[in-house]
Amino acid sequence: MLPDRAVDPLAEWLAAVGPRWRDALEQGRAPAMASLHPALPLARLGAALALEPAALTLVELLFAAETDEALALRLEAAGGVTVALAQRLLPALTPDDLALAGALRSHDVLHVGEGPRVRARLRLDPAMLDRLGGGGLIEPWLGAAVRRIEPTEPAPASAIRALALALAERGPDGLSPIVAIDGARADQVAASAAGLGLAAFRLLPDALPVDPVDRRRWQRRWALHAALEEAVLVVTARAEAALPADLLDDLTGHVVLLGNPPAHGLARPIRIVASSEAHDDVAARWLRAFGAPTARRLGPAIAGAARRFALDAAQLARVAAEAGPRIAAEPDATAAARLLWRAAARAVSPVAVTGCVRREPQGGWDDLVVPQALAATLRRIESHLRHAEQVMHGWGFAARMGGRGTGVAALFAGPSGTGKTMAAEVIAAALDLPILEVDLAQLTSKYIGETSKNIAAIFAEAERTGAAMVWNEGDAIFGARGQVVQASDRHVNAEVGDLLQRIEAFTGLTIVTTNLKASIDAAFLRRFRFVADFPLPSEVERRAIWRRAFPPGTPLALDEATWGALATVGLSGGAIRNAALGAAFAAAAAGTEVRAAMVVEALADELAKSGQPMPVLAIGGAA
Repeated sequence: MLPDRAVDPLAEWLAAVGPRWRDALEQGRAPAMASLHPALPLARLGAALALEPAALTLVELLFAAETDEALALRLEAAGGVTVALAQRLLPALTPDDLALAGALRSHDVLHVGEGPRVRARLRLDPAMLDRLGGGGLIEPWLGAAVRRIEPTEPAPASAIRALALALAERGPDGLSPIVAIDGARADQVAASAAGLGLAAFRLLPDALPVDPVDRRRWQRRWALHAALEEAVLVVTARAEAALPADLLDDLTGHVVLLGNPPAHGLARPIRIVASSEAHDDVAARWLRAFGAPTARRLGPAIAGAARRFALDAAQLARVAAEAGPRIAAEPDATAAARLLWRAAARAVSPVAVTGCVRREPQGGWDDLVVPQALAATLRRIESHLRHAEQVMHGWGFAARMGGRGTGVAALFAGPSGTGKTMAAEVIAAALDLPILEVDLAQLTSKYIGETSKNIAAIFAEAERTGAAMVWNEGDAIFGARGQVVQASDRHVNAEVGDLLQRIEAFTGLTIVTTNLKASIDAAFLRRFRFVADFPLPSEVERRAIWRRAFPPGTPLALDEATWGALATVGLSGGAIRNAALGAAFAAAAAGTEVRAAMVVEALADELAKSGQPMPVLAIGGAA
């Protein structure tokens, strides 16, 4: 049964088409091309497949034969629409029009029956018949790899205009270019597309057919559906590693790529919409949500938050409602900006991603005991993130750098336990950002392409939530590139290159830690804005670490001489904290204060882990 919305235009169209074709059967030739009804997608079908008039007229005949009862009875009596009848009615119809590789059959518009070709019956594909009759449903096998994207709010005129200008361009093949937009969300693209009368669909790469033949059929069928539905396909560049290399080239409909274009070259032209074009609209939405007085108070911070946190309309409204009054009441502008960042950074609920865990950072600058020069470097990292909006976008450095390197990538190198992870947490806490801690052991895979796919998912989550990323044991993946001996070596090198490109394009904070700086490829070191070396602490620093290893609420029975004696033992900060924890548990079990003997015993256990002897310490009765 045809949808109600299609009955009137369909009946009107058939009233003109049916009699013409019944007369044509009498005369043995096709009628002149009809003035196609605008409510029916026959004209769009012809444009999408570049059909010659004879081929499109054949589709018109087959559709009329399925939907006009009088015409159907007459054709059944004549044996149906056979190849012979079609060629007699349409002398301009060529063998290519009915060939397997022709547009009509390769896109499953029509099917040719069994038997001798001249007597074979021609029938429209059932799904195509439904669509031409007014239905808008996608077949299940096609729709499994796409999802409709609904806009959350109308798009600004500037965003609609930018998309329209990009899609209006044509390459040598007559196709619109791939439109790459960095800094926009899928629902924003859907809103811009809706402003042009286009429906937006998101591509789900993992649901694409694996078999090349089936995938090619999917691509052709989608291209046809996109033309009839007037749709645009949205592809997320972060998942590009999971896509076949030729997919974007072979998708002949409108395609919008979110993020940077893929590393490999594309035959199809690419039209890049600058992130500033998309961001201006996003920033305006944040200004409207918070109101002019609060926006003026926040200054550049609100533009920086709009660029950093990908909030949809509902999330932004919630942040404005919850944090807006506190921001307005905060007398200090810097503190007000921090309130905004904290609220925005936690407005997006995390999702499970292989290889990483999201958590809240612990500690502050007072908890970090490192050399003065190193502390200054860490403070500069915080400053670069805090003032990124003003320097990069307000002063124009982002445009000078080609839009890359707008975030901060830092390498923390040094022996285990020297405070690398703690320093990363302190910086994230100072910026009020949650942490995505990456476990490279879970991230890497022996299967080709899986590692890049996992990397893409982690960056997508970091961009979605605004979290700072901490990659531990970076030497496991950033080691010196090896010689390509077998195919897998080439893929490993490509995965490392993919990770570096993503780090450079990431707009937030990325910290990579390593115990083996010497094993990091020198070419990789140049890609980090900061390289910070964490040495083992000096005796003065160890004394401070021992004191801070015990929280203020810990009952202690340790004198100054004890602190001095403990500091003479060469340990990392991590080992000192482990020893302090062991002594605290011993005191809790004994029901006493933490005593020197307990600390010495815990210290001996910690030294034994690395095969070091326990020195003699002049500590009261504990020596």
